[in-house]
Order: sequence, then C-alpha cells, then structure tokens
Amino acid sequence: MTPGRESGAFGVTPAEEVGRIRDTLPLPAEANLGATAVGTVITADRERLARGAAGAVGAVTALAARIGHEAATEVARDASRTGADVVDVVVARGPLDPESAPRLIAAAG
Repeated sequence: MTPGRESGAFGVTPAEEVGRIRDTLPLPAEANLGATAVGTVITADRERLARGAAGAVGAVTALAARIGHEAATEVARDASRTGADVVDVVVARGPLDPESAPRLIAAAG
C-alpha cells in the first residue's frame, strides 16, 4: 500500500462516520413520550438536525478531497476554536460557496 492510498483510506473512514451520523438523524425526530401519552410524539426539526451534522468538526473530512488536507485541517481548527459551524468557516475562508459546502458533506454520507 502506498502512502497516497493510506491517506485516502484514512479520509474514507471519517467520511463514512459522517454518513452514519446522518443516518441516525431521523431517529430522534420522533420520541415516544411513554404510557401516559400513548401516540404522542415530539417532532424534531430535521433541517436543524442536518445543519448540526454538517456543522460538526468531523464533517470537514468530507471536504478534504475538494479543498485539500491542509485547508481542511485549518477549517477544523478554526471551527473547533471558535465554535462556528464547519460550513460557515469554509465559506468564510473562500474555498467553497454556501451551496456547495453542505452539498459536499451530504454527498459523503
């Protein structure tokens, strides 16, 4: 295995994890409130949950192939340090526009 393949394999695993997180987003969208409220559910805002997943620092892995490893690392550091969403940081830095960043993250899932 070459170093390039090893790097690529390393990037795939976190991207798969972003997909797994995204797959679980619908699960908390409906929570059974128990026997005292049978049939009553709490409906979560699915768009807000999706934005939360896209804004997580781990989501930057999905952007590394497009913006490069060093830029992705800087985005992750900035997002972690400031508490800002990954999408907001990558858009502010200029490599991606507000439409393509979330689309790339979603495509990785």
